[in-house]
Amino acid sequence: MLILKDDLNIYGKKVYRYSYDLIHSNMYLMIEQESAVMIDCVESEEALQQMQDCGVKKIWIFITHEHYDHIQGINYYREHFDCTVMGNAIALEAIQNPKKNLAAYLESLLLFRDYPENWREVYNMPEDYSCVGDRILADREVLQWEGINFTYVYTPGHSKGSACIVIGKDYVFTGDTLILNEDIILRLPGGSKKDYYNKTLPFLESICETAVIFPGHGESGTKEEFRVSEGDRRG
Repeated sequence: MLILKDDLNIYGKKVYRYSYDLIHSNMYLMIEQESAVMIDCVESEEALQQMQDCGVKKIWIFITHEHYDHIQGINYYREHFDCTVMGNAIALEAIQNPKKNLAAYLESLLLFRDYPENWREVYNMPEDYSCVGDRILADREVLQWEGINFTYVYTPGHSKGSACIVIGKDYVFTGDTLILNEDIILRLPGGSKKDYYNKTLPFLESICETAVIFPGHGESGTKEEFRVSEGDRRG
């Protein structure tokens, strides 16, 4: 499903947001001539058609972390484009393993929801899903695309391989490290309160209050609209 708002743009370049229907995780897409940048990656026929219509040949795919709902489309887009999947070493190792990327455990994670009996087939969510990465990024590494600098910031806590992608001081893609009106979940496998408090919380607090946050789920907004907290204390 495509969700497009007029205010989703970065330095004049349109940002398209696609939401994965089952878990409502966000994928962000920017296109410039024959290249595109994705932040997280979910399967979308609309996104595929849009890129094909624009003549896209190459895609940079940044992943904010290794969880299935943020990497589900990687193999899908590899069938059509020259893709470079990027993340830290922990995340790129974990996406190869259905247990570490949580595809194998979706029944327990989605137990409270009312889905059809054959939901894995309906939503194309195989329990053995895996994919591979191409380029390991270091903490604070900077990559430039079409004159825009993307800074990759390691932000563990929600998962071992969590990261944020920062553009200047004005825009931050946070994955599940910061979500509007939600405490950060630290209780999933690989989550860590210690890492979150020591590494990630100081970074989140340092973000400019007027910076635009593009989260992994839900709506975008300015940093001052988001609740930077000490995380989910339930486990």
